[in-house]
Amino acid sequence: MSPKDDKFISASEDGTVRLWDLKDRKTSKVISTSSKNNLIAIDSQGLVFAIGTESKSLRLFDMSNVEKGPFAIFEITDSPASWSHLQFSPDGREILISTKDASMPVLLLDAFDGYVRKTLQRPLSNPVDTQACYSPDSRHVLCGSSDGQITVWNCTTGQIVASLEGHMVPPRLIKTSPKHALIASACSNIVMGFLFPDC
Repeated sequence: MSPKDDKFISASEDGTVRLWDLKDRKTSKVISTSSKNNLIAIDSQGLVFAIGTESKSLRLFDMSNVEKGPFAIFEITDSPASWSHLQFSPDGREILISTKDASMPVLLLDAFDGYVRKTLQRPLSNPVDTQACYSPDSRHVLCGSSDGQITVWNCTTGQIVASLEGHMVPPRLIKTSPKHALIASACSNIVMGFLFPDC
């Protein structure tokens, strides 16, 4: 969903990415790809969206000029595993890629040139398909672990700064409030908590 207006994007197994408007039942734009496993994300300003294809290629589009095609294409050659989720940082400077690699679950890319700034690592754990996310200030990344904890990294240093408890099984989905230091994480239940400044 766009944070700017009533537009949203979807990806489906027929290899298409579609742009929609809640005011209209029909698709406004259709982008065809060669992949059945596309990942999508819209930036925090609602101006740009990304399509991740085959866990190796990232294409950026202008929301208002989709028909011109991607304005940037990044080939990510050092991706450690299959991708599972994309997210722009709230400040728009980075793109987070969640992977299915247990020990190196997150890549942080420069949103302007596609350079991999950081690969966030954690002590080896059992594989688990989780979605990482940014803190509202773009300074930290949070991701669920197989031990039920939520690992918190500092984006600048790549170091783990906290491990948050509250789940008995891996929390597969984590979201933060865009305006408050609030975390919501989910496995078979939902846990709410606060992200403190020192984390």
